Amino acid sequence: MANLSEFNQWLQKGLGRAVLHLRTHDPAPYREAVLYACTHDLTYDAQCEGDREIYLLDLINCVADQDFFRNGFLEALRTPPKDPERFDLGRIVEMARNFAEKGDDEMKQAMYRAVADAGFEPEPIYYEDLIKLDGLPALVIAAEHVPSDMPEDDLWQVNSLVTALQDRDGVEAANDAIRRAEQESPRLAQMLERSRLYESRFEPGEIQKHLDYVALKKMIAEKPGAMFYAGWGRTATEEELRAAASDLILEKDESRLLAYLRIFWFQPFPGPIAPVLKLAESDNVRLARFSVKVLSQLTNPAIRELGLRLLDSAGRNGDGVELLANNYKPGDFQLMETLLGEPMQVDDLHSFEIGVRHLASAHHSPEAERSLTLLYENGPCSLCRCGVVEELIALGCFPDWMREECRYDSYTETRKLVQ
Repeated sequence: MANLSEFNQWLQKGLGRAVLHLRTHDPAPYREAVLYACTHDLTYDAQCEGDREIYLLDLINCVADQDFFRNGFLEALRTPPKDPERFDLGRIVEMARNFAEKGDDEMKQAMYRAVADAGFEPEPIYYEDLIKLDGLPALVIAAEHVPSDMPEDDLWQVNSLVTALQDRDGVEAANDAIRRAEQESPRLAQMLERSRLYESRFEPGEIQKHLDYVALKKMIAEKPGAMFYAGWGRTATEEELRAAASDLILEKDESRLLAYLRIFWFQPFPGPIAPVLKLAESDNVRLARFSVKVLSQLTNPAIRELGLRLLDSAGRNGDGVELLANNYKPGDFQLMETLLGEPMQVDDLHSFEIGVRHLASAHHSPEAERSLTLLYENGPCSLCRCGVVEELIALGCFPDWMREECRYDSYTETRKLVQ
């Protein structure tokens, strides 16, 4: 029987092992831990790992104490949190919706009050669960709380609410209902009109229109922080790439260097690599990481040498393994195993995990099995764990115990791999 500390680690990682354990042991000692997981964000990266609704419902059903969770959700909706840093109203609303859908009107009223008290700006996704529950009336209520001066960069949130209604009722039915509701709700009409005007500014194909290099160089000088440059590099000619490489080597300004490096994220760098190797060891973290991304596409003994050196540098292990992807030699995965046996900061472990996955995907070596298994066990991110499972399946090294756990993993795509 697992102790609470071990069980909490399974919950934090979202391992299906927690569900299987509750099925075969007395769940009572773990119910507080499950309630905490339902009301707080335990994920490493909530934006990437998605919601855990199905996983948490599996856990709740294993505990088999609906009143305990109902009362816990009501209290969480009505009282200030004891752990505000990890308290997650969105998750609570999501889980509470499952009770409200069964006719629990008290839960429904508590959800609406909590969302109204929170306001729209902190997290509009709260309203998506209300829309899943009640449809158009909840969208109209959301419109009343949308700030009339919402910045343009945030107008995507309006589309997310409309999409929630379309997912619930179907696109055609939802759009018809919205058109009718706009006539009755000026705030809804205003919200949607602002969103439509903003979207209409982006004509199809305009963003992808290829600038010549002279125009791009001017843009780099004026707006070096734009995200556009990696996309430009994808469609650049060989002559344009050579010109950009020459200017990168001459550039001294760090912000413009970042822009030039972006150009070669998806295109092999055609110039001498010595300047980029130097940048990869810069004290500027972003400059170093961008340079590693450029170098990781190339094969060169000097890049392998740098990769091995970075493997032994705390905080740069992930960069080191990325550089080995195109500079691999048999036995490299033994280096990965050794490093995985040593303590790492969680962010460093996550970066290292991404690199090992890329290395395994590039070479499909049976030597990767042990490293991948260690990452399944210890990696902090459920999205990356899905990638680890994919590689183990591809290698034919996917054990039955892991397959059974993955059926109940917190990450939906991992579950799909074993269906």
